[in-house]
Amino acid sequence: SITVNGGRAELINFSLPGCDLNTVEPGDISQMIFSLKNTGSLALPGVNAVLRSYHELFVVSDSLASFGTISPNQTVSNSTDSFMI
Repeated sequence: SITVNGGRAELINFSLPGCDLNTVEPGDISQMIFSLKNTGSLALPGVNAVLRSYHELFVVSDSLASFGTISPNQTVSNSTDSFMI
């Protein structure tokens, strides 16, 4: 048999600080923070993400976020480098 090991990023949660019930209303500007967990057996080095919107009413003004290195079973967020919507 062959055993394959690796890291695996799973989305645990997201939040929109300052928005009621994590709901964006027209005209709102908010951070968008994701929590990721590495459920794999190896570290995920230098994790970065890009958020894109293809809808004219949902504008992403800062589409890049960094999560750094995520060790196995570690949960991290992009709260220090959040997306802006």
